[in-house]
Amino acid sequence: MSLFLYEKSWKFDIIYKEGHYRYYGVSGNFQGIVKFYRYVVRALYKMLSRRSQRRYLNWERYFKKLKRKPILKPKLYTSVW
Repeated sequence: MSLFLYEKSWKFDIIYKEGHYRYYGVSGNFQGIVKFYRYVVRALYKMLSRRSQRRYLNWERYFKKLKRKPILKPKLYTSVW
């Protein structure tokens, strides 16, 4: 995958997650969107570790990458109660 496609997919991913959080980010559903966030972190790790045939991506290097390009954290947008 070229760097351009990787950057483009990262931007799409951020927009997608923000839309998900806005739709499901209501009071009483915070645990659900936290589970979604944890799932995304694990799925992205698996995807990135399979990208290269040369070196395995360990969790330490993965978290360093996440510090440079963070994933959106779950947030409540609407209070229903």
